[in-house]
Amino acid sequence: MHHINATHYQFKHYDSNDGLSQNSVLSICQDHIGFMWFGTRNGLCRFDGKSFRTYRRSELPGALGNDHISTIFQGPNNELWIGTDCGLYIYSPISDSFRLLNEKANDGTTITGTVNIIVSNKKKIYIASLGQGVFVYDICLLYTSPSPRDYAASR
Repeated sequence: MHHINATHYQFKHYDSNDGLSQNSVLSICQDHIGFMWFGTRNGLCRFDGKSFRTYRRSELPGALGNDHISTIFQGPNNELWIGTDCGLYIYSPISDSFRLLNEKANDGTTITGTVNIIVSNKKKIYIASLGQGVFVYDICLLYTSPSPRDYAASR
């Protein structure tokens, strides 16, 4: 008779009782510092290994504009690209603030739908938005121009 060595996994469970803003986690990302980010239906949560900090929708400048976080992507310049059900926000860890990515594509379209997938191949960032198709941003042009708006205008 052969004995199979069972692998034992240790899990720690976190929920709203521990500071998570909501128990339905839709996306997870680890940033360049090591923080874990959780996208929920009630805000964006940053976890430092001990406690949660929640970012929620607010009308204040630099605040997150939507609470339904569908995807999180570690983008260029260590910024987080936050897909919501009403567009895309970019989080700057330097200023601890968000900005709406509202630049127009070459056909005049802006991202206004639910952003559910963001991926990159190191040269381009692909953003899938429900009902709107795919938006493609050239990373080199996006970050070598004075601003993303200048890039969009040049297309």
